[in-house]
Amino acid sequence: MAKSRKSEPEAAAPGVYLVAPATCPPASLEAALEAADIACVLLLDGELDEDGLRAAVEILAPLAQAREAAVLLQDRAELAAETGCDGVHLSDSKDLVAARRRLGEEAIIGIGCGASRHDAMTAAERGADYVGFGARLPGPGPADPGLLGWCQEILTLPCVAFGAATPEDVARLVTAGADFVGATLDMDLAACEAALKTAAAQT
Repeated sequence: MAKSRKSEPEAAAPGVYLVAPATCPPASLEAALEAADIACVLLLDGELDEDGLRAAVEILAPLAQAREAAVLLQDRAELAAETGCDGVHLSDSKDLVAARRRLGEEAIIGIGCGASRHDAMTAAERGADYVGFGARLPGPGPADPGLLGWCQEILTLPCVAFGAATPEDVARLVTAGADFVGATLDMDLAACEAALKTAAAQT
């Protein structure tokens, strides 16, 4: 996931944004990276303590980065900096200034906005590199397609659509305007990537 604005002449094509627990076996992450062209990996700490998360990231992050996938941590700017991650996904844009100061201008800093247009606009004003809509994990349903279309029209930064559970969800979200679509390790990632590319070509 490069730091590319949609307002630039050649915006990046839609991509797969993998959400994975930091407790996942390295082999599972490697299999996911082999199955699809993953743009970004968000590692969730789950029940791990600080030392456990650090140890997991030090193993998993190089696997993803070797495949040119950016690696982000959830809300852990300090640990992201210390372990060589590419950035963070923040739950609240109020933490963005401190994260940017710690990680630098080249880091990727995204903001989870749920279903809030206001939060997305605030994140954009504060210098986020992307905004995310929907739940990070499948369950409540995919991000609202209307939000994605609004983001394309109003904002000048990429949007990530979370909550997809099937390749069909992925296709609908790309068609609605998602720049990246969240996926999880238990999904058919090859099918998701194929659906994403087909939808992008038809959009």
